[in-house]
Amino acid sequence: MTEKEQKQIFDEWLGQHKALIFKIVRAYAFIAMDQDDLFQEIIIQVWHSVPSFRRESSVTTWLYRVSLNTAIKWTKKERKHSNSETLDGLHILQENKMQTDERLDWLYHEIYKLDEIDRSISLLLLDGFSYKEMAGILGNIMEFEQLQKIWDAQNNQPLYTINEKAMYNIILSKKKQAHHITNASELLLIIVNILSGSFVLVVNYFRQGNIFLYLSAAWMFGSALFILLSRIKRKKGDSQFDRSMQGDLNHAISVATHQVYISEIMRWNILPIAGFCLLGLWDGGKPVWIVAAVLIFFALTFYASRWEHNIYKRKKRELEILKNKLEN
Repeated sequence: MTEKEQKQIFDEWLGQHKALIFKIVRAYAFIAMDQDDLFQEIIIQVWHSVPSFRRESSVTTWLYRVSLNTAIKWTKKERKHSNSETLDGLHILQENKMQTDERLDWLYHEIYKLDEIDRSISLLLLDGFSYKEMAGILGNIMEFEQLQKIWDAQNNQPLYTINEKAMYNIILSKKKQAHHITNASELLLIIVNILSGSFVLVVNYFRQGNIFLYLSAAWMFGSALFILLSRIKRKKGDSQFDRSMQGDLNHAISVATHQVYISEIMRWNILPIAGFCLLGLWDGGKPVWIVAAVLIFFALTFYASRWEHNIYKRKKRELEILKNKLEN
């Protein structure tokens, strides 16, 4: 698509559907400066979305999807009242501000009190969208439970049979998140253990030659090797999952299970490292306050690792609940 064609389509969309964008802006931004910001952000995203439009849905549905997605993301970030990228659209918003209606002002004020997702649902209901259409529009930005509330309000069909694409998008998003968390934590643990072990080894070699600190360094290197081998094994197992909704969900659960396993091992791994370090400090004749400070550090680290481990367990449990709901 040429830039000229893109601009022609964009101008046509903006001319025919500007009221749609105005409604979303008023529902998500109450202050005039924020409304200017959000309107600018939406038309920029609409401009970028033009080449992606494949006519699989109506223009109205497409614009609602792009605009609501942009508005919800916009509400979650800091308002800066500026944008480095500009499009010729703000004058349209300024012209529209001259048209006021007390009843509409009251309606948008009430909608603004709702959370981000409920605002979207309210706007779509006012425009006469069916629950199935609403689920298709909001499928990429809503959690399973929120989608289920919409569908259950209309019928009792299983969720995935009504809009499999929306459900699949949620699963792919959760799978991507699980992969990102696991990859990042594995690499971080490998790097931290190697660097920490190297530091302890070098300092101990030039200063003390304490056997306990040598053992601590060796344990850290062994931990890094264990994580690396586990990572290689995990990646080899990725190929066993087929590219289907069920396969990707099982893959996401497998990755989350691996993350829970690694976090549990690394949590208890703190204890032998702490033991070697404390024995090394004590054997090296360090003051009691230093030994106590190191003990407190490891105790806090062990406590924090429990909190982190519970987060991974909760994410895994969410995936398992999702799988059970799809199968029942």
